[in-house]
Amino acid sequence: MDNLHNQTTSEFSDEIELKQLFKGIWLSRYFIILLSCIGATFSVFYAISIPNTYKSDAIVLVETNDSDAAGMTQYMGLASMAGINLGGSSVSRKDEILHTMTSRKFINEFVSHRNILIPLFAFEALGPNKETYTINNEIFDKTKNSWVEGAFKTKDGSPSQQDIYDTFLEHLKIDKDISTGFITISLIHESPVLSDQWLKWFIEDVNMNIKSYDLNQSEKALIYLEEKLIDSNLPDINKVLISMTQEETRKMMLINIREEYILRTIDPPILPLKKIAPSRASLCIIISVISFILSILLVTILSFFRLAIKVRFMPPKLAVDKF
Repeated sequence: MDNLHNQTTSEFSDEIELKQLFKGIWLSRYFIILLSCIGATFSVFYAISIPNTYKSDAIVLVETNDSDAAGMTQYMGLASMAGINLGGSSVSRKDEILHTMTSRKFINEFVSHRNILIPLFAFEALGPNKETYTINNEIFDKTKNSWVEGAFKTKDGSPSQQDIYDTFLEHLKIDKDISTGFITISLIHESPVLSDQWLKWFIEDVNMNIKSYDLNQSEKALIYLEEKLIDSNLPDINKVLISMTQEETRKMMLINIREEYILRTIDPPILPLKKIAPSRASLCIIISVISFILSILLVTILSFFRLAIKVRFMPPKLAVDKF
């Protein structure tokens, strides 16, 4: 009998609490509507205030020199006798290029070479035709042609190399498809023109950077091989050195004639016409739903204390009353 009594009492108590909860929500219904409307209105203004961002993409393929490496393998034994080490790196060419593209050294050289430091940090808004843009005067003073004092934590007031690296990486995205080997390079910016132009320059500079390095290495290798050839008196070693010199000369020829030396563009970048963000409709819906949920949550908590938020429109009044 006691168990039955306790069960009945518990069910009755739950029923009272539910009635109390629904009553609190009903009495606070205008507050819920008001807060939801405020959230919806705020979401609209907030969504409008966020600038559009555009993304320019390019699909590239790393041109590896596997045939060159294979050609040199046959000379390893005899070359070691001549005191020449042909041992290659364990790092693949693709990984080397990927790490070069995201290295501090390359990115800082790219920003300096292409003279994009000011729009990278001081871009403010697009012009009416989306081809021009305005500069933020609180970061860069165009009249004095200098950075505003206090904009950056450096002695000369200009962006540091770490600032340049971190900021540019916010715009750059590189994805490698492991199954196919293709690499997608993306440049995201509030200006469609800049995103397209910067991406084209980026690919060009990667090719120039690697081309310059490989050409320099080949020139040094040829000088070294010629010196070894002069010093050597063994016919077998001379034969190897001559073959290696011919191979290195062929390699230099390929370096010089290739326009797209290391990154071959499969799908070139184009001027993006459609924004990728923000999704203003989704943003408005999310903020409005959050406002509604928060108002319900607040009203539910107050209902347990038999309190309701009542709204009066004439005259305007918001009050928390007992019920």
